[in-house]
Amino acid sequence: MEIPQRGYIFIAPLAFHKLKTYIECCPVEIGGLGEVELRGDHFVITDVLLISQRVTPSETALDPDQVCALLSQYIARGRDPASLRVWWHSHGETDAYWSRTDQQTIEAFPGEYLISIVGNKWGQFRCRLDIFAPTRQTVEALDLVPLGEPVPAGTDDPDRLRSTIREEIRTKVKIFLPVDPVELQEWVIATEPEDVEVDLDRFDHDPDQASI
Repeated sequence: MEIPQRGYIFIAPLAFHKLKTYIECCPVEIGGLGEVELRGDHFVITDVLLISQRVTPSETALDPDQVCALLSQYIARGRDPASLRVWWHSHGETDAYWSRTDQQTIEAFPGEYLISIVGNKWGQFRCRLDIFAPTRQTVEALDLVPLGEPVPAGTDDPDRLRSTIREEIRTKVKIFLPVDPVELQEWVIATEPEDVEVDLDRFDHDPDQASI
């Protein structure tokens, strides 16, 4: 496939709004997949999706079974699962950059290409394109450009959409925190047996002071 000549990736306005709201509403890291279309020499992300996952202050892991289930749903509905070539995730309140884990996740994705997005709660995004076949190529520092206003005309009340996304996070995302709040403040991940699952409501009043 040909690499787009311009240094940006387009995203539909509602998809961009959903992406930002997922990141804002989850107190720790979060991630998911997305749909993309190639229109001429432009990539356009048409939607972003949340999948069941386990998250900590500095790690998000998509459930492979849920990814397979999503692909099966696409096939059953007559939709093309090959459109799911976007992987997005957040780094919470830390810098948007490609960690070693991110690099490994990208390399593990099947298919000819993948668009990856990492963002944070400050509204910063980094975007890259990885082409796996016929030759391996990476294009970094791509701008993520919304096709219109962040909240498109005709969209339901933004507060309602935010409430819907919060409920989706509550249903699909299992949040684990280290037992010791000091470790949380220092962004140190405890080993899995020492992590404790907490509910999203625990962060409603003061996310920075949440404890288990």
